[in-house]
Amino acid sequence: MIILHGYPLSIVEHEEMRCFVKSLNPGSNMASCTDIEEFSTNLFQERKADLKKKIALSSHRVWLSACLWTPHGSEASVKYLCLAVHFIDSGCKIEMRIIKFSIFQSSRTNLERMIHFKEDCALDSEWAI
Repeated sequence: MIILHGYPLSIVEHEEMRCFVKSLNPGSNMASCTDIEEFSTNLFQERKADLKKKIALSSHRVWLSACLWTPHGSEASVKYLCLAVHFIDSGCKIEMRIIKFSIFQSSRTNLERMIHFKEDCALDSEWAI
């Protein structure tokens, strides 16, 4: 729930959150911020490895797309750039997964920065796309 809704990991240290969790299950112990971070990192690495396997099984035919967006309720100067990979899986279903996500500062060279962002990810030896 923390990651799904974009809450800071430190929410587990807020007294209100601890009281809420205790009200749901008095016998439960709240995980620490470090535990949540470790769990999230491990989950990300597992999902990333699974995605690499799926892409390898799809004969490496992929296409990349970039999306620039501003979160609802935030300043217009705060934007995020999201790079997604699209591929057809072994069941002939089109798949899309986010492979890179970054804060994007507004400037005159936005288009150039988007292109470099895409190229850097495509050439990243970690993804080997």
